[in-house]
Amino acid sequence: MLRQEISASTPIFLMFDNCEKANKETLITWKNIALNTHHCFSNTSQFKTVFAGRYITLHPELSWEWEKEFQTQQLTPLDSFVIKNLIAETTFKEANHEYIEYWTELVNEISCGHARIIVQLIEKIEEATMSSYLSLGNEQKNKIFKEFAFPEIELTMTELDEVVRTSLSKLAVFRRFNIEVIKELQNRKHLTQDLDATTLLRNIRITGLIRETESGWHKDAIFRELLLK
Repeated sequence: MLRQEISASTPIFLMFDNCEKANKETLITWKNIALNTHHCFSNTSQFKTVFAGRYITLHPELSWEWEKEFQTQQLTPLDSFVIKNLIAETTFKEANHEYIEYWTELVNEISCGHARIIVQLIEKIEEATMSSYLSLGNEQKNKIFKEFAFPEIELTMTELDEVVRTSLSKLAVFRRFNIEVIKELQNRKHLTQDLDATTLLRNIRITGLIRETESGWHKDAIFRELLLK
């Protein structure tokens, strides 16, 4: 009945979110649903299936064999350019350019590219007067960070596997680390030895709380702040 009511030109999107949290059985079920639904609407040229999540290309069940049937598109964290456009186009269309530049720098600094934190900060600025969020000192910025960033980080942390959560807490004291650092910490029994270093690093990266630099080092953009502030 549904297929009869949808015309060939109607765009259809089927999305499976938070794939990094799904187990093997769930992912197989989602994959079969996607393929069967695509076959059902084969007459619709605008049918798209999206599997979304944090670093899902690192997921052991979302590896190379999926690329036979699905295209992979990796997204980068939201940067100052995106934040500036979001502020200028959706919030303060009549605002002074100087204000927009300052708010962009402030939101980018506090959010570290975290989408939900960005949205909350912009909404907070929108509710206040234009002068309320100008020329903030470090103490005020830390207060805003704790108000908006802490809840998001803590929510993410509570959803993590205990091994990953403990490892992240220990690695957060380093400004940067790589797989050799993890191996050394495992040898010294400061990190779990239940997982090999490669698997542990992959599981940590899936959280989205750390980023890999061009030089191959890993560093966090936001978790270290939780530990140090």
